[in-house]
Amino acid sequence: MLGFLGPTVVRMHGHLTERWGRSQDHAVLAVLLAQVERRVAIPTLVAQAWPDEKNPQNSAPTLHTYANRIRATLRASDSSATLENNRGAYQLHADRRSIDYYQFTELISCAHQADENNDHDQVSALIENAISLWRDTPLADVHTEWASNWRRSIVVDEWLPANVLLVDAYLELGRFDRATRRLNELQREHRLHLGLAQRRLRLLRLQGRDHDAAEYYMATRKNLIREGDHGAAEGLRHYHDSIAKPSAHPALTTKERAVRAGAPPRPPRQLPQDVTALAGRQDVLAELDVVTGTGEGRPHPTVVVLTGPPGIGKTATAVRWAYRSSPHFPFGTLFADLRGFSPSPPLQPADVVDSFLAALDYPAERIISAAGRAEKLRSLLAERPMLVVLDNAADSTHVTPLLGLLATCVVIVTSRRRLGSLTARYSGPTLTLDRLPLGVATDMVTARIGPRAHHEPDTAREIARLCDGLPLALTLMAERAASRAGARLRDLVTQLSDRDVLLNLGEDSDALTESLAAAFSCSYTSLAGPEQRLFGLLGLHPTSDISVHAAAALLGETPARTRRSLDKLLGAHLLEQRSDLGHYQLHDLLYAYAEKVGSDEESREAGQRLVEFYLQTAANAHSTVFPHRPGPPLPPITPGYTPITFNEESEAEHWCLRERANLTAVVGYAAKNGMDQYAWLLPHATLFILDRFGHYETAVSGLEVAAMAAARCGDVEAEASTLNDLGQIKMLQGDHDAAGRYLRRSLDLATRHRSATGVLTALLNTARCERELHRLDEAIKLLKECDILARTIADAGREATVAYQLGEALREKLDRSGAQRQFERALTSHEKVGDIVGQVETFAALADLACDQDSYSEADRHIRQASELLNRCHDTSARIHVSTVLARLRHAQNRPVEAIQHAENAIALAREARSTLSHATALERIGEIYHDQGEHHRAHQAWASAHALFTGRGHPDDARRVGQRLRETGNGPSFIPLARESGWASTHPDRSNPNTKNPGREKHRG
Repeated sequence: MLGFLGPTVVRMHGHLTERWGRSQDHAVLAVLLAQVERRVAIPTLVAQAWPDEKNPQNSAPTLHTYANRIRATLRASDSSATLENNRGAYQLHADRRSIDYYQFTELISCAHQADENNDHDQVSALIENAISLWRDTPLADVHTEWASNWRRSIVVDEWLPANVLLVDAYLELGRFDRATRRLNELQREHRLHLGLAQRRLRLLRLQGRDHDAAEYYMATRKNLIREGDHGAAEGLRHYHDSIAKPSAHPALTTKERAVRAGAPPRPPRQLPQDVTALAGRQDVLAELDVVTGTGEGRPHPTVVVLTGPPGIGKTATAVRWAYRSSPHFPFGTLFADLRGFSPSPPLQPADVVDSFLAALDYPAERIISAAGRAEKLRSLLAERPMLVVLDNAADSTHVTPLLGLLATCVVIVTSRRRLGSLTARYSGPTLTLDRLPLGVATDMVTARIGPRAHHEPDTAREIARLCDGLPLALTLMAERAASRAGARLRDLVTQLSDRDVLLNLGEDSDALTESLAAAFSCSYTSLAGPEQRLFGLLGLHPTSDISVHAAAALLGETPARTRRSLDKLLGAHLLEQRSDLGHYQLHDLLYAYAEKVGSDEESREAGQRLVEFYLQTAANAHSTVFPHRPGPPLPPITPGYTPITFNEESEAEHWCLRERANLTAVVGYAAKNGMDQYAWLLPHATLFILDRFGHYETAVSGLEVAAMAAARCGDVEAEASTLNDLGQIKMLQGDHDAAGRYLRRSLDLATRHRSATGVLTALLNTARCERELHRLDEAIKLLKECDILARTIADAGREATVAYQLGEALREKLDRSGAQRQFERALTSHEKVGDIVGQVETFAALADLACDQDSYSEADRHIRQASELLNRCHDTSARIHVSTVLARLRHAQNRPVEAIQHAENAIALAREARSTLSHATALERIGEIYHDQGEHHRAHQAWASAHALFTGRGHPDDARRVGQRLRETGNGPSFIPLARESGWASTHPDRSNPNTKNPGREKHRG
């Protein structure tokens, strides 16, 4: 058995393991056992296990040695435990049942279940078994602050409460001698623990030792006050006073007190059928235990609200908890469906009173007035406090008249609305039910469908995904599958992928009579007119996530008035709001329902306002971030909406990135609904910001729609510009074949349209494509044509780009003096037009060129100039370039620590930007540094990853160069597994030579 509740840290099947070298081995394994199946980062593990270690990073090699010893011991034993080193962290895999601590917690959990059923014999047996596992101080071999805190929390939160429960069981069973011995042992170490002191008082009272009880109370209370624990002293006083009252004497069990108070032999149990297989609500059930007091066996009067959207399982959760908690309510349970969201009229408070009186066997007809019957119910419940479930309340006013009559009871209210005024008045907690996680939902579907789901696990998971964690939808789907035993689950999934079919599930009366649409309809029809209109219009939005300003554009109202309506939908749980207070989200199925109930009459106008809002706001974001770069021409603003304006560059960038998915969806919506002018303009309004942050896939999907929309509009210049932009982005992604196709189409359109700027732009990007494919003579020829054309049309910005690309091409041909002249010319042009990013890139290129010539002081000067300018821009590509050049420079200057830091920074930035080629280049650079430092294993790992990335992105020359490095170190490319490229799907502008950088991204407009 693995364990750590004893002094030896590890026991395996009853005998001590004798394979440990030093106490550090014990400490490491003990810390991992305390966090079994959890990834623990190496610095964290060192800090948790070794108290004297000041620099966790330096201890990593030693930790690896200990880990190997631990693995050897685990293999030598017949334990199935394994230790894994996973990406800079260790993770211990073991069966929790083989670890004594987890056995202890499982036994205690079972004891609490037995206590709920008043099975005190079982409680005592389980806890005694658990205590036998507690051989000594937990984590006895670990002396760190973390271990001390862990031990303290285990003792306070688990060990002591378990012992208190054991003493209670002894007292209930009359085993006073065992209770005395246990209290004596516990109070030697925890002399002033309030719970133990209370049990000592009760024990003395039960033994008839009232004098001893009084003396013990006075002495203990005095000690508590002396120690400054006035809260515990006051708690002890209240307990002492309560057990002095015969009516509350703790010698009686809950059941005995109920019988003496005259409870009927058959208390009412007015509950619907129990949902014993309730999935994913254990946390809510546990919270209900806490807030009602049933978790400690002492329910207290309170009002708890369970709220959530339709179909989320509020009633099922309340009923499951009521059944589970029924032993704590000996006088019974009352239940009423208030029908607040139902086709039937709501149940009125007077009807509820009569129903409850009938359940209590009191003939309501004896009292004529409704007020008199209400008073009678109040008096009966004052004598017999019960659990009361008020299900499906319409709002706070629906239940408030009843709560005064139920003041002595635990009351659970369920509602689709947030009952804010009710909870404020009664100070009760509100528990909100959320959608089930995908794993829990899949388990629920699998259990409901049966063996067929086990044979098609992927299909069961797809069913759960379609239902988006909504228990009602999951139940309906499972019932439909169960009722069609001959059908393949995959066929049912295909059928139910149609949201209309899914919304109408249940209407065939195979199982449940209420469909999802019917459930949603009850909430929708309860809304006021303005909120109904807004909810229907939300179905027009192309995604389920919407901001206040976008919703205001749909409505044609002010944002302030729209927010009030949105908050009412939020209160009705027809919307959700996560971390961003400016955004709301529709559950997927509610979103489908909103599409059904929306009005067709105003959809065209509302849709146009929405598209215009996104276009004008995106244009405002572009002009804020790039004030000197004109955006595309915009149509005039029409009345009915207000676009967002931005005061700072960061605000504009944040909006564009936050709305990225919506912007893409709006482009498709505009194209689908005949708004082609907006469909081609919107991608161009956001392109520069998306490009800055490396979101190329988003840019491509928008531009592809834009190109088709521009063609339908007959705007040749717009189509050519869009195709050019697609070509240059495809180059950034390493897809030169696609880039060439787009650029040739752009050049053809620009030539036929006689657009000099368009021709220049397409030629320039074509030259860049040729250079990246190492056809340098063709690239230089095209660039010289571009140079003449740029001078002819006096375009300083493109002159700078031409000069930069000429410099790169000449450098690759080893014409370094020619390259320097072109870079200096590019720098002059960039300064002339105020292009900060271009200046950064050019200074970095000059620094790289100086490194080629071993002129490190000159390289230092250029890279310092680039770094100073870098603080004035946020271009990720430029930052990667500067970091890569700095890594090369510091490596050449024999400063390896700084070189590695800069290379790691370039790698991190490239990963974040999903720039495959920049990532590969930085990996090649860091491999060179590791190799020169003698860390050949690390160098090989870096080069292997770089080789895979170059190969996967279609850069054979780069792959061959890195492959040669690998062969020189003893491992050729044939031994290299290709790295998975998920997460690095798109790239920044890179080049075959790892020491160069190319920022020349050319566009028609601006």
